[in-house]
Amino acid sequence: MKLLLIVAHPQYYIGGAEIQAYRLAKEFAKIGYEVSFLMTKPASIKRNTFNVCDDSGFQIYFYKEYRLIKLSSIFKAYNAIKTINPDFIYLRGSIYAWPAAFLFSRRKYSEVPILWQVRSGRSLIRFSNTKELFRSSNVLSILFNLINNLSKDIIQLYTIRYSSLIISQTNGNKETLKKVFKRDSILVKKGIYLNQDEYTKDAFLPMKVYFIRNIKPHSRINLFLDVYKYIQDSKDKDFFEFNIIGENQIKENLSILEQKPRIRYHGKLHNEEILKHLRSAHILIDTLKEYNDQTTFSNVFLEAWANRVVVCSFDTNPDHVLTDQNIGFKVNSVEECALKLIDLRNNRELWETIAANAFNYVKDQHSLKTEVLSLNATMQSCVH
Repeated sequence: MKLLLIVAHPQYYIGGAEIQAYRLAKEFAKIGYEVSFLMTKPASIKRNTFNVCDDSGFQIYFYKEYRLIKLSSIFKAYNAIKTINPDFIYLRGSIYAWPAAFLFSRRKYSEVPILWQVRSGRSLIRFSNTKELFRSSNVLSILFNLINNLSKDIIQLYTIRYSSLIISQTNGNKETLKKVFKRDSILVKKGIYLNQDEYTKDAFLPMKVYFIRNIKPHSRINLFLDVYKYIQDSKDKDFFEFNIIGENQIKENLSILEQKPRIRYHGKLHNEEILKHLRSAHILIDTLKEYNDQTTFSNVFLEAWANRVVVCSFDTNPDHVLTDQNIGFKVNSVEECALKLIDLRNNRELWETIAANAFNYVKDQHSLKTEVLSLNATMQSCVH
């Protein structure tokens, strides 16, 4: 059976969705699927190259995304899908290939099942909450790039309406899809590889605090830097080490940190390098801006919990697990976050309890094997 993942390959773009899709690809290959990727063509790929093979043997197909004539992008993607001739299509990224997927599916004698996985809370918010849709920032964003934004909105609304199956990542996603879009969906929690080895974190000398996220406007790295400044102005400053990992996509001036004590910007790292950092980390601060309860489980949350790292979040709290499961903290201000760090540093027993809760939670609820078995059963149900 051929499975096409329409999402960027992490060899060309490193993000949570891409890393997760690649993990799924490897697991689906183990149970007999022939897996391919389809993504927009990166600048590093030569003009006449339409597909390459990665180190795991997966074929990566490319289509050109045109800035103005989006219809041309769809036809390019359609030609690639026709070449692949998949039995199942999984939609997660590369949005201008989605209409091509529906076109291919409808033109087949036996319709090809299309699975759409809710990408993030922000991918539902614009349509599920009129108040949020007409926030001044959203309206300005839409108007600034009107054709591109409207075309993406139309594609996503069509996808929600006509996908064969929708995969929700949280109960919040599932409830919104049913209430607003009258669509049933299947809850499949994102899975992760687990290191089952027992190990002890280094002593809190210093306590290692991390920001791990690609740096975009809604990432709000300024909040992390403000927490750092608060700690630096306190008597506890020598007990903390701050680290930033992620691609600087907004050209934030982080070079000034080179002159600052006890903070370091590591830049864009591959997932294997990030996991090495998490193995010795103590705290992950998440500052992502979210507007409602539609947040989903980010890879870095799961990877942090799997490495016994306590999460301290300003907004993101998928299905309220941070607070309900006692696996982290939800904070409302820079001061509250900084004081929580100091509390944990002074009370190692509390930190160890929450870190253990986090590990046990992700072990019980976010198995990659369970995710793949659930997705496979869901896909097979479409053809029987």
